[in-house]
Amino acid sequence: MIKGKYILGLLLLVLIASSCNKNDFDPYARPDWLEGKVYSQIANTDDLKTFAQCLELSGYDKVIDISGSYTVFAPTDEAFDLYFSNHSSYKKVEDIPAEELADLVKYHIVQNPWSRDQLRSLDVNGWIDLEDEYNNKPRGYKRETLLLKENSKFGVKAIDGDIDELIIVDTTKTTWHRMVASDSRKFAPIFYQEYFNIYNLQLTDYTYYFDRSFETQ
Repeated sequence: MIKGKYILGLLLLVLIASSCNKNDFDPYARPDWLEGKVYSQIANTDDLKTFAQCLELSGYDKVIDISGSYTVFAPTDEAFDLYFSNHSSYKKVEDIPAEELADLVKYHIVQNPWSRDQLRSLDVNGWIDLEDEYNNKPRGYKRETLLLKENSKFGVKAIDGDIDELIIVDTTKTTWHRMVASDSRKFAPIFYQEYFNIYNLQLTDYTYYFDRSFETQ
């Protein structure tokens, strides 16, 4: 009985203390520890100015600042210098065709907020469980982006008149075609040191396939 009174008295004390300060507390105020909106953070980062421009021209600056929650893997200005050197027909962001620019932007945006620890805590089947020997290591290395390609149309022709044996040909050279539905968004690879350790891979393997060095962060 005494214990119950003590708890009740404590709750009343908290409520009274809260009510006394209610005029000083704004429940809708932005917490001091909360980072700014995603696009605003990108625009205010010195070496992400080119990607910020890509977001503006594609209209995704408003998307990631207003609707939903996103994680953006923003390429640096140095990465864009390399991109332009490999695409000699483009000298600046404005030269990139609108559709290609939108695809480029969407490929670098992942839905939902992810921390570094969370990105390193997924198996191919979801969150790792240290007590599950089949799902206790972070084997997941890719995340679904906002990029969803349109369905693809291919021209086809029968081999020797056999409709069960078709080959792909130029769509202008046949009246037959097949559609391939895009039922999932494109995935972006996200590598980390633990992934290499799990599969006994060397960092030189990454360099071989991606033609750049692997940098841990």
